[in-house]
Amino acid sequence: MKKWVVFIIVFVFMGFFVKNSYAWEVDDIVPEVDILFAFDTTAGSSYRLLNTAENKFYELMFELDKLFEKKASFGIVEFRDYFFKPYRDPYGKEKDFPYKLWTGLGSSKEIMMSTIYHMNNETNGYKNGNGGKDPDSYLRVMYEAYSDEHILWREDAKKILVFFGDTYGHNPDPGRELKYDVKLEDVIPELRNRKIAILFLNDDFDKICKVNNDWAELVNTLYGGVKNGSDVACIGSEEGDFISGVVSSLQSVVEKSGISKKETSTCLSCKAVGDYNCDGVVNGLDYTWWKQEFVDKLQHEGKWQASHDCSEKITSEDYSRWRYNYLN
Repeated sequence: MKKWVVFIIVFVFMGFFVKNSYAWEVDDIVPEVDILFAFDTTAGSSYRLLNTAENKFYELMFELDKLFEKKASFGIVEFRDYFFKPYRDPYGKEKDFPYKLWTGLGSSKEIMMSTIYHMNNETNGYKNGNGGKDPDSYLRVMYEAYSDEHILWREDAKKILVFFGDTYGHNPDPGRELKYDVKLEDVIPELRNRKIAILFLNDDFDKICKVNNDWAELVNTLYGGVKNGSDVACIGSEEGDFISGVVSSLQSVVEKSGISKKETSTCLSCKAVGDYNCDGVVNGLDYTWWKQEFVDKLQHEGKWQASHDCSEKITSEDYSRWRYNYLN
């Protein structure tokens, strides 16, 4: 009699435990986000934003880490314009360059900050270069966004190219071989196919943001109003305005792409945390689900069947994933 009493008590306790503990909300999934910051450092271009970035970029990355729950990855590009000798209007002058990848995605905050300092104090075109007259090499940077393998975009991440600038690009652009073979009509489909969004941020110091209409037209051409991201915004160069402006603009791009902070779950994302029946809770039922699938795996060629994800093999590691999230 005592054994049955003990069994019943344990059973009732476990039923309560499974129902009320260790809930995991699927809707709290946050996407991975790759952010490549591109600074136009030609004479007069966005120097106020670059000065502010030197002081506040670490705090900016900290705020973005909070927004995207440490799933954001950062990189830095600097650009001005092409240098031709003899000088050709409207291109750059000596010490100018059309594209330089300083740090690929995944760089540490310390490397990012040292790069910002270097750009603002040693290579800044406002102090050491020129850039010539408008336009500048924006199109070259857009081309490199999908051509330079050293950028290291993550395959499944939301990809955003963020320009800090104040003008527009050559079209056609001279390109790597100086053959003027980089054309906007070719670059846009490539960006679209690789799902790289563009965010153009202009300093609102003069309260005009004079080139934003041109960029807005390009953004509309790039994604045609479809929810795939890209945006244009004026942000203040004051320290508080800089951080809030960049963060809110990036959040807007991610939301426009159809990936919000409350992303809808799929069975694949459920499985990533051990919620194998995709009911939004990691509990004992998921162990039962896993055990049934694992025992039957030979019958199903080792693949998940009940969740209809036949591309993913079921292994003992799935049990470890469930156990970790169930107990933590």
